[in-house]
Amino acid sequence: EWGKPSFFPILANREMMADDYYGYPKGLISYNYPPVPYRKSIEGVVAFSQAYGISHWTTADDYWRGVFARTPEHFRLVHSMQMQSSTVDIYKCLDVANPTRFIEGAGRVDARENRIDVYPANSDMGKLVIRYNWRDGLKCLTPDAVIKPYAVDSNIVFIAIEPNGSEKVSIGYSPSWKPIKPNFDGTFHH
Repeated sequence: EWGKPSFFPILANREMMADDYYGYPKGLISYNYPPVPYRKSIEGVVAFSQAYGISHWTTADDYWRGVFARTPEHFRLVHSMQMQSSTVDIYKCLDVANPTRFIEGAGRVDARENRIDVYPANSDMGKLVIRYNWRDGLKCLTPDAVIKPYAVDSNIVFIAIEPNGSEKVSIGYSPSWKPIKPNFDGTFHH
């Protein structure tokens, strides 16, 4: 309803993935999340949650509220609130042991529009893998460091980083003149 979920990252001090949280026109984006291959089964939702390190799911949708409520071995209701005409429920993911920004390695990640700065826990680290989607147009802005795609499964591709001694690795984004390709499910998610 009119973009109110877009304020969640500020309130929670966390990054957010979602379907439509700004009210985009129908057909421009998918109106359901996670992407189709992962929402066909609870195992798919759990696998998607584990891949991205999702600590919580938030929903105002009765279908998803039912899915989460019927699977207490995977999700636990931790908060419910009223926002205008919607009840919003927040469920904790019980299967996600490592809800950090890293699949491999450790450190700190600062992300903003068109830039990701990665600070390895120590400069001797080998490969790092961050839970951010690889897209054509990503480029490493740090001399000597290298970034590459890292396939988690047949759909999800994250960013692998070889810091090569750098204490900070900066990743930028410069899309080409070509149209942006949709995600693996054919839609655009945020």
